[in-house]
Amino acid sequence: MWSKGGLIEPSAYVANAKPLPVADTLFLDPQYVVFLKKSAGHTHARVRKVASEFLSQLPEEIRNRPVEQPTLFGAKI
Repeated sequence: MWSKGGLIEPSAYVANAKPLPVADTLFLDPQYVVFLKKSAGHTHARVRKVASEFLSQLPEEIRNRPVEQPTLFGAKI
């Protein structure tokens, strides 16, 4: 998507009655674990706690897996 200022990052918003399973979350947002790791160092204590707790519950292979670049029709986004 383009704007007058240049490329706008695409976003996906999902409304569910319950949180998505981790597999679905990682499919929709491959950068989610990176986001959690950054949030674990957030300045707000509650944000750090929630992110750290969630990360600690993820299997190590998910926490340490390489992040795949999302693509759209074969082109990196």
